[in-house]
Amino acid sequence: MQVEAEPGHGAVLDLVLDEGMGTFGPPPDDRRPRLAWGQGPEGLKLSLCFDSGAIAPVSARDFLEKICLVLHALAESPDRKCDEIALIGKTASGLIPDLSKPIPGCPQESAARSFFEIARQHGEKAAVVGDAHVYSYDDLSGVTRLLGGKLRAAGLRPGDVVAVRGVNSFGMIAAILAVIATGGVLVTIDQTLPETRQALIERISCPRFLIRVGDREEPTGASNTFFTPDWPSRQTLQQLLAGSPPVEEVLFTPEDDSSAYIFFTSGSTGEPKGVLGTHRGLSHFLTWQRGAFPLGPGDRAAQLTAMSFDVVLRDILFPLTSGACLHVPPRELLLDPRRMLKWFHDNAITSMHVVPSLMKAWLQSRVDGRPFASLRYAFFAGEPLTDTLLSRFRDLASDRTRLINLYGPTETTLAKLFNCVDAVEPGVQPVGNAQPGADVVVLHDRRRLCGLWETGEIAIRTPYRSKGYLANDDLTQAVFRPNALSEDPDDLIYMTGDLGRVRSDGKIEIFGRMDSQIKIRGVRIEPTEIEDLLLRQGGVRDAAIATRV
Repeated sequence: MQVEAEPGHGAVLDLVLDEGMGTFGPPPDDRRPRLAWGQGPEGLKLSLCFDSGAIAPVSARDFLEKICLVLHALAESPDRKCDEIALIGKTASGLIPDLSKPIPGCPQESAARSFFEIARQHGEKAAVVGDAHVYSYDDLSGVTRLLGGKLRAAGLRPGDVVAVRGVNSFGMIAAILAVIATGGVLVTIDQTLPETRQALIERISCPRFLIRVGDREEPTGASNTFFTPDWPSRQTLQQLLAGSPPVEEVLFTPEDDSSAYIFFTSGSTGEPKGVLGTHRGLSHFLTWQRGAFPLGPGDRAAQLTAMSFDVVLRDILFPLTSGACLHVPPRELLLDPRRMLKWFHDNAITSMHVVPSLMKAWLQSRVDGRPFASLRYAFFAGEPLTDTLLSRFRDLASDRTRLINLYGPTETTLAKLFNCVDAVEPGVQPVGNAQPGADVVVLHDRRRLCGLWETGEIAIRTPYRSKGYLANDDLTQAVFRPNALSEDPDDLIYMTGDLGRVRSDGKIEIFGRMDSQIKIRGVRIEPTEIEDLLLRQGGVRDAAIATRV
């Protein structure tokens, strides 16, 4: 083909072509794969000789199958474009989900019911620790029921939006549980956000009720506003618990499509997008996580995530529906690496969810001892997880610490892929395989299934997804696409916008974005949203946003 090599760039594929099927094999000093072909009794025959130390046999077999698929397709239709040919042979078909088959349902229990059952079993055991306080499951259940009772008495109906404003604290946790338990739709408003952002979230979500955590109770005259302390004293707690109704009076039994929460992601139009999640999706994730990574009364989980992000739900509900104790560090510690690492050591934390860049910032300081020696589970998510970070982290953890890489946009509920990193691979770690109850595929041009090692857009199919974007049907329909292989109108596939591929072991790798969206410490940011805000300012003629490496 007379292709000229570009200086300084290696070949995408270095392959020796050998016409004829006689005695063949690469010379001892040539480890390149050799593709041979010749005429056999049944037609054209292909053979591939390769170094099994450099190429996995399953990849070699898949490569031959792809060549055969292309040759067959071109023989049938010589004018056909190569990118229209499906490159899925027998090898790949065992690793790529069949989208025509229904996804089996997964048994589950509502998050609130799971919490109340755990509280009944472990009432006197510690549930939340922070700000020099220790609160039992009885304490947390009681305040949750108190707030839930107030909401019910004020006329809360299932599906009513309830905003909870505050910061990470015992009171915030109880308020979140109360909203979920009573069937309200939770909106968390982080009090550390700029006031304009808080007001924007409140305006878009239109809450019917507001719970103010940590604010001094004041006579507002509004019947839809409630107050609760963030870290109540023992005396205050006893007064609160005296008015708690029984579980049966507050607990709501959700339907499959019952809405549970709204969390906001960055939007390209200048306003954040509200994602409407369901009880079914939340329960599905928690049931899977508890089964795959069991926690119990002897475990201590770190509550690190800010209240603005959906990850806070797994931060809080995973341990509290497992019987573990949730430890809440002072917010100022998160940006003080040495004190933060000492906090991990002093509290003997056994489970955490963390963004890789935050962990990287912590590990750049001088570390004394092994602050993660007690850790059983380290869940990473939100950003690429690299070998260099894990190698450094491993030195400070225990041999029994399990490393789990999670992946899944807010739109598909918390996470839908996971990779247990037993052996650290060079470079960025794969995000792994789909959880039960989900199919994950890679699509070319949003239509054709990609074969192994073929790059395309990662797409997630699951009945446990969110309902889409609040009051934005057009945007919802743009990213939740009908499954062309199913007659069920509710069988939708979410287009993530992330580029990736399926490896020969079935794991998914991610390479980046198809659009301009970026992530900073796991937070999705649309540069166009920032540009739009800048252009609204007086005297600004044009604006452009770039990331700094």
